[in-house]
Amino acid sequence: VEKGVLRSGIPSDGRTNCGIPGFELTCSTDNRTILHIPYEGNFYVQSIDYQLQSLQIGNPEGCLVNRTITPFNLSFSSPFRRDESLITSFSLFDCGLTDASTLRVMGYSNTSFVYVNCSRFETHIYAAASNQPLRVEPPSCERLEKTASLDRRPDGADDPRNITSLLTLIWKLPFNCGSCEQKGQMCGLNRTTNATACLNPPPLNYK
Repeated sequence: VEKGVLRSGIPSDGRTNCGIPGFELTCSTDNRTILHIPYEGNFYVQSIDYQLQSLQIGNPEGCLVNRTITPFNLSFSSPFRRDESLITSFSLFDCGLTDASTLRVMGYSNTSFVYVNCSRFETHIYAAASNQPLRVEPPSCERLEKTASLDRRPDGADDPRNITSLLTLIWKLPFNCGSCEQKGQMCGLNRTTNATACLNPPPLNYK
């Protein structure tokens, strides 16, 4: 997906040898592009940048915190790695039924303490950047043992307000797919040579 348009990768006819292993995309019943990551499950694909060789994924259920509390497992066979320049560790606090307005009255601004909107949590969960510890933790909140490994926005500091709802994955191949994009072609698997190559996109009426 680039600017909302899928460029390549969906195995629409069930063939498994028409793409690069590990890059196979599928379509969900609600017409979203889905990437399956072994050991982690399905994520929807928000965007793909073929020149930078990166993509952004999100949780179909809408909240990434619960999927990054445990270390994000990318197997050695996976072509993807997380963009370490964006990863930020956030401490999580269970504040029961204490809402954000009450915390602000207590002196905790939304620049240091941010509400995590996750429907799976029955109580109010807040996040604070682990590398910027609070001088005094709210007395009505309990620090959880586990932290969440989320991405900040590329233009944002390690501020809880910069938590994104997406994770950025990068990939590297012996073949530079960015050169294909510059030539108006697509990067894929040449089934004759079984090697990654620049390919002409299929015609619009391709099925």
